[in-house]
Amino acid sequence: MKLGFHYHVCINKKGDALYCPGYLGRFLDSVASEVEELTLIMHSSESEDNSDYLLKQKNIKLVCLGNKPAAWRRVLFNASILAKIRAKIGHCDKILVRAPSPLAPFFKKNLKITKLVYLLVGDHHELAKSFKIKSFRSLVIKAFISITNILFERQLKNNIVIANNRVVFDRYKGSSKSIHMVNTTTLSASDFFLRDNTCNGERIDLLFTGRISFEKGLQELFFAFESLTKDFKNLHLNIVGWEDDLDKPVEKELRCMTETLKISEKVHFHGYKKIGNELNAVYRSSDIYIIPSYLEGFPRTVWEAMANSLPVIATNVGGIPFVLQDNISALLIQPRKSEEIVKSVTRLIKDSELRKSLIAKGIEISKEVTLEKQAKRLIDILGKV
Repeated sequence: MKLGFHYHVCINKKGDALYCPGYLGRFLDSVASEVEELTLIMHSSESEDNSDYLLKQKNIKLVCLGNKPAAWRRVLFNASILAKIRAKIGHCDKILVRAPSPLAPFFKKNLKITKLVYLLVGDHHELAKSFKIKSFRSLVIKAFISITNILFERQLKNNIVIANNRVVFDRYKGSSKSIHMVNTTTLSASDFFLRDNTCNGERIDLLFTGRISFEKGLQELFFAFESLTKDFKNLHLNIVGWEDDLDKPVEKELRCMTETLKISEKVHFHGYKKIGNELNAVYRSSDIYIIPSYLEGFPRTVWEAMANSLPVIATNVGGIPFVLQDNISALLIQPRKSEEIVKSVTRLIKDSELRKSLIAKGIEISKEVTLEKQAKRLIDILGKV
């Protein structure tokens, strides 16, 4: 199969080498290993943040959409952006469009293609509902998200959809031509680190990894951590990840919060870590993983934590409760509830047998979502639809 692929993340080209963020690069390499040729239909950039992953498969080529303009420009000028590559993708047997993405609603109209499949990794419908209006700018952003989502949903009615989580699957199973399920992941079989327990050292390290955003529940996590340090003097909190805004306004506010709560000496901001050995080292030096998000599809970071033998605390939102069982594979809590974070962390620190059972179950289920297994499943579906 000769497969085309589009997403709004940029490819950083250096000579003949192609770079992109690690979470996407691992996925692309795994897909390329299962097809004759993978054509990336993507924007390019020489300064894209986090483009630290060198694509390794030799059958990957780039059909460049040019430098990436603002999202609203991509929507308004979609025809001129896509017209330039129409003649360069005719050889593709299928085109896989990862969405939500600003250009996703316009591929079929502008490129006159019928071999289109959407890979849905999120839901702008839920994002628009949860988006808080705090200013005129945020009102415009919410309106933009809502309008582009309406345009996109119209395309799904006559197209094939692959969903990466149960929430998206259930939402569109009645409105798409056909729908299938494939977990997107960053895990390779070589990433697993096996241990049967944590919290046995002199210091206990809590860990959050992911995008630095208030919607990830970090304020509630900090309030909970302040309370926990009163009972557990050896507790530390590690924050690993990136912020979309280069000025890092969220991190700055969170740092101020640590000063106010007098926990700054025990909260550590590590910044972005490269997927693979660098990120795995952080998981392996930690004791408990926490992701208290308000809204999720299913976060890849949960798979990463489980593969590295960490007991997981996660909010009961999005696709998480469809995959994880409370008290069996993770501790599930309600969002925006600092007291539930306190209760769950306390349980895990005090109950060694609970930690062991969560770790064992986490390793078991994460072994089923490796890149090797999921890429084969994706290509098998694409070959049949």
